[in-house]
Amino acid sequence: MDSYIKNIRFKGEPCVKMAAGGYVAVVAPRIGCNMIRLYNTAAKTELLHYSWKTPIRYLRWPSLVHGIPTQLYPNRLENGILKTSAAEYHFPVNEKGRNNHLHGFLHTRQYTVDSMYHDSENDTAVLCCSFTYNSDDEFYQYLPIDFKAVITYTLSRDGMKLVLEITDLSDTPLPVGIGHHTSFMAPFSRDLDPSKLRICFPASKRVELIDDLSTGNLTDLNDHDLEYVNGNACPVLSDVNNEMYLLDDNAKEYGVTISNIKDSRTIKYTFSKDYRFLNLWNCGGKNSFYCVEPMTWLINAPNIDMDDSVTGYREINRNETFSVWQRISMGTPCV
Repeated sequence: MDSYIKNIRFKGEPCVKMAAGGYVAVVAPRIGCNMIRLYNTAAKTELLHYSWKTPIRYLRWPSLVHGIPTQLYPNRLENGILKTSAAEYHFPVNEKGRNNHLHGFLHTRQYTVDSMYHDSENDTAVLCCSFTYNSDDEFYQYLPIDFKAVITYTLSRDGMKLVLEITDLSDTPLPVGIGHHTSFMAPFSRDLDPSKLRICFPASKRVELIDDLSTGNLTDLNDHDLEYVNGNACPVLSDVNNEMYLLDDNAKEYGVTISNIKDSRTIKYTFSKDYRFLNLWNCGGKNSFYCVEPMTWLINAPNIDMDDSVTGYREINRNETFSVWQRISMGTPCV
């Protein structure tokens, strides 16, 4: 397959289609720059939650169960409060039953395509998009801190690499808590049985949650947790509702392996070690998807009275850039 990159309309939505290295991807810049499809042609495998039958309205807001939506700020903020070194910000409460703010706003914004190109000789395709946040944004009344977000997708034989850069454009410290509500197929091919799926990742501690909010306490892994470490856990068919873990940064493979034990097809989801935590959610476990959510900070980190080295809380200053990366590819089974 020759590499290429081109503008398309996907069910009426302006998108960019990329092909390189045996993969095909579709990115929707106007829907949070979300990669709504990643397909491996040789293995005939959908690497993300995708179906051609899905109406485009399901891929738009809230768009959290398709693709790899980028979140600033991930999961929950108790009472909608975000405490920083400079101020206390009050976000709108959109989980009214619990009085929390959910998921931030960045995954709903329209990005601009800055550049796109392909390199046939090296079999790669690259897309770079950006979003500038300022007083023109409706959310600015809650978070009056200018910043710029840049997402670069690079498709190659190594799969799809995503690089996210957040730059503070103001004189106020910007808290940077990044998460990706990454949604995978269950199963990742129509001819597979979801009970044959297995997920593996290097958990070192479990994060204590009360009412889905982190306390900041880390506990030893129990037998259930060790199933994830050993690669024996099935990510669906039973309810997984916000199970959060601290990852082992000394692990040989830092990330997640998803395998089909029937035919050894495997998806690798790796990321930079700034993503210290991993959260799992599967919407009851009986659906065709589950979400694997790497996060740079704990759920509700700004409101936890503990050291930043524990919670992952971080701020950047004017012209400072926070950068993280992720990669999704076909791979080898977890050992």
